[in-house]
Amino acid sequence: MRFVCPRLVLCILTGWLVVQASAMDLQPCEWDEPLPDGVTATCGTLEVPENRSQSNTGKIDLPVIHLSSGSTQTPPVVFLNGGPGGTNLRFGLDTPDLLSHYDVLLVGYRGVDDGLPLICPEVSAVMIQDAPLSLTGRERMGQAASECAGRLMREGVDLSSYTMFDVIQDLELARRSLGHEQIHLFARSYGTRIAQYYARMYPEVVASSVLVTVNPPGHFKWFPEATDAVIGQYADLCAADEYCKGRTSDLAETLYWTLNQADRTWLGLEIDADKVWAAAFLLMSSRETSVLLFDALIAAEKGDNSGLFLLDLAFDLTMPHAFVMGDMLSKAGSECQNDANFVEVRMRSSTSMGSPLDLLLQGACSTWPIVPFPEEFNMPTRDATPTLLVNGDLDVSTPLRYVEDELLPHLENGELFVLRGFGHDDWVDNQVTALDQMLTSFFKTGVADTSGYIPGRVDFRVEWPLPLIAKLSVATVLVVLFAVVALLFRTIRRRVSG
Repeated sequence: MRFVCPRLVLCILTGWLVVQASAMDLQPCEWDEPLPDGVTATCGTLEVPENRSQSNTGKIDLPVIHLSSGSTQTPPVVFLNGGPGGTNLRFGLDTPDLLSHYDVLLVGYRGVDDGLPLICPEVSAVMIQDAPLSLTGRERMGQAASECAGRLMREGVDLSSYTMFDVIQDLELARRSLGHEQIHLFARSYGTRIAQYYARMYPEVVASSVLVTVNPPGHFKWFPEATDAVIGQYADLCAADEYCKGRTSDLAETLYWTLNQADRTWLGLEIDADKVWAAAFLLMSSRETSVLLFDALIAAEKGDNSGLFLLDLAFDLTMPHAFVMGDMLSKAGSECQNDANFVEVRMRSSTSMGSPLDLLLQGACSTWPIVPFPEEFNMPTRDATPTLLVNGDLDVSTPLRYVEDELLPHLENGELFVLRGFGHDDWVDNQVTALDQMLTSFFKTGVADTSGYIPGRVDFRVEWPLPLIAKLSVATVLVVLFAVVALLFRTIRRRVSG
C-alpha cells in the first residue's frame, strides 16, 4: 500500500519546511550515561512548527542529543523510546559495541521534552482518589481530562498537533538538518509504533529497523485474553517449581481470587482494591517484579495483607507521575474505546485479570480532543523494510501473539526473535552483552546474531518480599516516632526541672 498523507496540507507544508531546514548547530555537552572510549556527546535544539498546516503557527524547541562514534560511513541509529508520555532523551542501554560503530540520535518528543509538556495535574489528582477504576472514578477522570485540555488550549497549546505523525515529521526535519540520507531505527514499546509508521511513510529513508517489545497498530490497549495466557504460563512454571507449588496449588487461581477481594485492611488501614489491581498489572512488566507480585498475593491469600497495602501506596506515589498524561492521551487516545462492552470485558473476574489500565484511561480518553488516525494506519500493511522484531513470551504489555499473528506476516523482510522467559522490560538489564551483539550484527549485516542469548529463568524465591518491606517500613516509622517522643519528653523534663 502506498502511503497516503494523513493531512494533505500538512504534507505540502512539511515538504517546504524540510527543504528549508538548515544544518543544526550541535555543541559538546555533558552526558550522564557511560560512553565507550572515543564516543562523544553533542547537543542542540531543533526548532519545529507546532502546527504544520498553518503558516502563522508557533514554534516548539526540541532538544537533540547526538552520540558520535566518529564513523561517517554508516547511517546513524535513531532511538525511539517507549511511552506515550515518556521522554526520548534517555538511551539507558549498556551497548558499547553499538555505540562504537554507530552514531545514535535522540530527538525529544513534542508534548514531553519541549518547553511546555502536556502535563495534567488535574488528572493526577483524581487518579489517587478512592476507587479510580469504578464508574464514578472513570467519570471523574473524564472531567479532569476535559479541564486539563481546556487549560492547555487557553494557554495557547494546539492539541491537534501532538500526534505520532507530528513526531515523525519532527524526526524527518532532524534527519535532513543533520544531513543524513538514511537512518536505522531502534525502538522500544510505543516507539515501535512510530518506527512502523516512519518506515511506511518514508521507505527510502529507513535502511533497517529493530523493534523491541513491539506494539502493532490497534494495540494502544490491553487484551485480557493475552494477559491471562501469560498468567497461565507463570502458573505452569509455578506448578513445576518445588518452592512455588509448595505455597499455592494454583498460582492463577490465587491471583484471580486475591485481586477480586474487596474491603481489605492492614493494621486498620483500608486497602483500595482498584489501586492494587492496577499496580499488580504494572508489576507484571518484568519477571522479577512479577515474582514480587505473586509472593504478595500468596501471602494475602493466607491472610497477610501487608504486601497489598504496599501496592496501594506505591500506586499513589508513582502513577500520577509515571508519564505525561496529555501526551499519552494525544498519542494513544485515538484507539481508546468507550462502549459498554469494552468496559465489561475488561473488568476483573474469578477467571480473568481483566485490563485495569484500559479502565484507568478510558474515562480520560472520552473527553480529550483526540485526532483520529487515518483508517489505513489502524492496521498493519505490507512493508519491505529489513526489520528485526524482538519480543518476550511473558510480555503482558505488548504480547507476543499479536506480533506473530498480526504484524510479522506483513513484513517481507521481517524476522522475529523470541526472548524466552522475558517480560516487557527484562531485556533492558538482562543479558546486555547479548543485546549489544544482536543489535550491532543486525545493523551491520542485516542478520541478527542472537547466539549470546539464553532463555530467562523465573525464580519464585524472593529476597525482599513486599510484605517484609511493608513491615520493616512500619517498624522504622514506629522506631523514629518513639525516638522523637522520647526526645520531646526529655526536653520537657529538662525545662520543667530547670
